[in-house]
Amino acid sequence: MKKAYFNQTFLILTVVLISLFVYSGLEIIETKTETMAWISGSFIMTDLTKVIGVLLMLVLPTYIFLKKRYYLKSDKK
Repeated sequence: MKKAYFNQTFLILTVVLISLFVYSGLEIIETKTETMAWISGSFIMTDLTKVIGVLLMLVLPTYIFLKKRYYLKSDKK
């Protein structure tokens, strides 16, 4: 795998995990008063959000580990 594809794969993975993290924790609430409708949002840490957060934290160490394993050894040859 070329270095560019390797970097691009982890960048896409990171963006997808960040999007899922925000989407799974975001809650939209609509309240109505006599004259207005209020829309507000809040972020709630659900179990799914926690799992995605852990996966998101593990992306960087995995990236560094795989990069060292595959590309630093191939550069020395």
